[in-house]
Amino acid sequence: MKRIIRMMLPLSVLLVAGCTEDKIETGTADSISLSVETLSFGPDGGSEDIVVTSSGDWRISGKPVDWMSLSADGGKDGESVTVKVEKNSTMETKTAELKIFSGSATKAVTVTSAPAYVIEFVDGAVAAVSSEGGDVSILVNTNVPELDVQFSGDGSEWVEYKGRNDVFGKTYLLFSVLESDRYLLRSTDVTVQGSGETSVLKLTQAQLDAILPEKKYIKTDLTEQNVTLTVKHNVEIDELELPSWISISDIETQPAGEDGLMSTEYTLHLNEALATRLSDISFDWNNETMAEVTIRQQNPDPVLTDIQDENLRTELSNLGWIIPEEGSTVCEILEPGLTSTSLELENTSWSGGYIGTLNGLGAFRSLTEISLSGYSLEVLDISDCTGITSLGLYNITSLSEVRLGDNPLTEFSITGDYYTLYLENESLIISGKNVKTVNINSDSSYLSYYDGLASIDVTGCPVLEELHAKRETEEYDYWTGDYTLVCNLETVYVSAEQQASIDAGTLTVEKSDLTQIVVK
Repeated sequence: MKRIIRMMLPLSVLLVAGCTEDKIETGTADSISLSVETLSFGPDGGSEDIVVTSSGDWRISGKPVDWMSLSADGGKDGESVTVKVEKNSTMETKTAELKIFSGSATKAVTVTSAPAYVIEFVDGAVAAVSSEGGDVSILVNTNVPELDVQFSGDGSEWVEYKGRNDVFGKTYLLFSVLESDRYLLRSTDVTVQGSGETSVLKLTQAQLDAILPEKKYIKTDLTEQNVTLTVKHNVEIDELELPSWISISDIETQPAGEDGLMSTEYTLHLNEALATRLSDISFDWNNETMAEVTIRQQNPDPVLTDIQDENLRTELSNLGWIIPEEGSTVCEILEPGLTSTSLELENTSWSGGYIGTLNGLGAFRSLTEISLSGYSLEVLDISDCTGITSLGLYNITSLSEVRLGDNPLTEFSITGDYYTLYLENESLIISGKNVKTVNINSDSSYLSYYDGLASIDVTGCPVLEELHAKRETEEYDYWTGDYTLVCNLETVYVSAEQQASIDAGTLTVEKSDLTQIVVK
């Protein structure tokens, strides 16, 4: 009997243990469910409830954010929590995550706050473009993904929207504006909209500034008279700069019409002229020439001259002395050419401006002085002139012959910078009925390098009293340390009469000992 009891006791322990294990495996697990797992709020914010169903008490955890608040941080099965989201005034989407626990069970809720859509013109709601038009970039502050652009009035005829350019976090709206042909300012409202937002930019194009003379050329005879000139304009015309023979008698201005142009009528008084003359009248605005009108008083019997050298024609035309005729060497002399007493021509080019001949200057009847500087001129012939009393030659190195004719010119000389006091040609012939003094002296060291003058002929100067022809310099020998006298001028040709004057002491000659005088 005792043996049976001992065997039953372990068995009963096992049965109790087995029952205990079955009870643990079939117990209720932790659980939680939510009425919503995603909350999406618009830019204005708001509040939403989350109903929590759980196997026990629940609690909420999550990283706190300043734009969201909760009505509770925990509760019991079946209770709810209210999520309140503030207005989103930024341009970015805000996101937060809440975790709700019940025992070991967890559920997450994602809360998003949508941004407010914005279309803002960074530099203001006004833009301007010049009358020339061109490409225009407008910087905008926007988070609208797709934009629609419209123009008011006739804006679409002269403005084209080329699209947007998003670069380095900035957005540019690109436009192309046509050049304006209107004399009035024009504008259009550029409406930019998208995602329920709208902004308006006023785009303005400047007027086409204009000064429009009714005539570009006015021609009259030589008599004293008045002429009228009507000018349309939409800018203020600067005070006219007029030559001495034109003056303003009257100005009348009418207000602008529908085309935006004012009308100003000038009454110009022209003095009587001696010969043909003309002037280009500039119409300026803010010192910028907008238009020109040529006024010409025409001589019915024009004074003509034949200027054979093209470069000389150009120089005289630039001075306003002549009017060249295209394809011809014959030119009409204008009043300045008939009345001016002095002609000064200067070439500043290193290459040397070339003038082949001065023929034709005799027609400029008031001319008494001629000055030439820097020109490449081989034959200087002013024998067709009759009144020249002064002739200045400066930096002229190419002369081979000088013809002074019957001009009352008593002195001839060649001057220049130290480095240009040489003559390239081998001979120089000088003739002049009234020349008493000839001076071609030079002591420039450049004589030894560039001077080619070997002879001078003054037999054509019958009343010559002084001849200065000392052309010599000293050349240094670096090997010996000695100086050598250099003189390329070998011969001075004189007439028998001049030789007699030399012998009599009435003609003095200054020359190098290396130069000889020869009767020709």
